Amino acid sequence: MRVEELLREPERLERKIVILAREIDRIRNDLLPGGVDYAADRVQGGGGFDRYPPAMDRILQREEKIREINARRLWLIEERIPWLLSQLRDDLDRDIIRAYYCEGRNTMEQVADIVHASRRTVQRHRDAGLEQLQRILDGEERLAHNAH
Repeated sequence: MRVEELLREPERLERKIVILAREIDRIRNDLLPGGVDYAADRVQGGGGFDRYPPAMDRILQREEKIREINARRLWLIEERIPWLLSQLRDDLDRDIIRAYYCEGRNTMEQVADIVHASRRTVQRHRDAGLEQLQRILDGEERLAHNAH
């Protein structure tokens, strides 16, 4: 896995959770008497006892998926990414990567302001930190592959 993908994964997972929550809302809306299926090609009156069990199954499946995704997201945020960042030798590399990837979608200019450095310095330290983190991930993947 590329290190930038890993650092951006919590944000990507959050978007998946939002999509699943919206799907649950739509399903619940369809269960209400007179509910409208906005996803259908034509608007239909809704509700009806016969649609209840399959709809509830779909809700439960999506809720379970949200729990699974959120568990991974929290593990990444609370354990995996902090551990990886702790492996960086340079504090400025760590601060820059944290500000750029983990603390919202800061631009390079915003990160430069946060760490009181030039944009060029920020880019250089970000790139150096990413290279070091990628070497760590590559080493872990080799160990995992050799263990099998």
